[in-house]
Amino acid sequence: MVRFVHYTTQEYFLEHGENLFPKAQVNISQVCIQYLSVEPSMKGPCTNVKYLLDRLKRYEPLEYASLTGLIMFVEILKKK
Repeated sequence: MVRFVHYTTQEYFLEHGENLFPKAQVNISQVCIQYLSVEPSMKGPCTNVKYLLDRLKRYEPLEYASLTGLIMFVEILKKK
């Protein structure tokens, strides 16, 4: 998540973001998938809730990457 210093900056990016960064959703989705493809998943699936919670604690971006990657991917598919 990004927070801007001034609300007008956020308004500008919301209004012009698609033109400034036309592949932003694709890029974010790719980075999330790359993150999920490395270290955390190399250890195999979590076999119980304790292992899942330990992994989420150890790899803090894991939850963000999985949720954001999925959301971005769905948004990309909606546009096609």
